Amino acid sequence: MEPTSGDVRSVRSNGTPVPSWPGRLSGMDQGLAAVLGASVGVVGTTAVGALGWLSARTQVRAQARAERQQWRSQHRRETYSKFLVEAEAASKTMEEAYFRLMEPPTVALLDQVQSLMREYSEQSRNARSTLASVSIEGPPEALAAAREVLDQMENGSVAVLAASEKRRAELANEPPRPMLPTDPDEYYHQSGILRRVALDTFTEAARAALDTVV
Repeated sequence: MEPTSGDVRSVRSNGTPVPSWPGRLSGMDQGLAAVLGASVGVVGTTAVGALGWLSARTQVRAQARAERQQWRSQHRRETYSKFLVEAEAASKTMEEAYFRLMEPPTVALLDQVQSLMREYSEQSRNARSTLASVSIEGPPEALAAAREVLDQMENGSVAVLAASEKRRAELANEPPRPMLPTDPDEYYHQSGILRRVALDTFTEAARAALDTVV
């Protein structure tokens, strides 16, 4: 009977077949197994390397994100602090000018008030310049509050100038020039209350923004 392809076995030099033992690999089979084993090793090493690269890349991105958040938070903090310092300084100068007007009017006193208001104008311009940075940093709540602070500062300064004109007219026994539709003292106190509310609102908005910076 002719052997089939499944019965092909090795033969000795004398023509007798060599028994094929179960589990015994031929030379070709052993070579193939070695190649396959090496391939599995390469694939495993490559997979481990890829996982390590992905893990390292994730860590680098997380670190970069954390550093960016820290930088953004610090930049916002500096912008908010700068605006508050400038706005508070201008408000303090304006208040000093107004309280001087509570004294009996003299020419020297009115000159001092004018000097203080010139100082206020310079401080107010600084705060308005910082408003551009607040606009960039945001958020809208902080920007809206900052604008309200500046608006009420402007209202207060107009009231101080009107009160100063009122005192000058009293000193000269002349009728004052109308600068406001209401009494300047009442207008100043009203703007002062609104200015303080706006400053508090800005501070709260700034704190919330620093807590949620992304």
